[in-house]
Amino acid sequence: MVLRRHRRRGIKGSHEGVRSVLDPHEVLVGTVRAFDEHVGLGVVALEQHASVPFHCIVIDDGSRRVAVGTRVLVRVGASFRGTLEATWIHKLPDDEA
Repeated sequence: MVLRRHRRRGIKGSHEGVRSVLDPHEVLVGTVRAFDEHVGLGVVALEQHASVPFHCIVIDDGSRRVAVGTRVLVRVGASFRGTLEATWIHKLPDDEA
């Protein structure tokens, strides 16, 4: 019997460069540009960076809801596919924006 190693295509080494671009502990400011409450997926536009997707489970208050236009603090990291995504989101009160 011959055992073969299986490699995922298109992922090899793709996450290595991401870590050097953004520190996963760095907190960035952004604005929620889109959010589908039914699916739980959204997009945050970061200041001085591109937009990144997020899932509702990364919202730190446990509500799993955020309104479009809300100013947020965000940590960005690599997803399992090697792309950037929000790994933590904190809603800012209106007076802190």
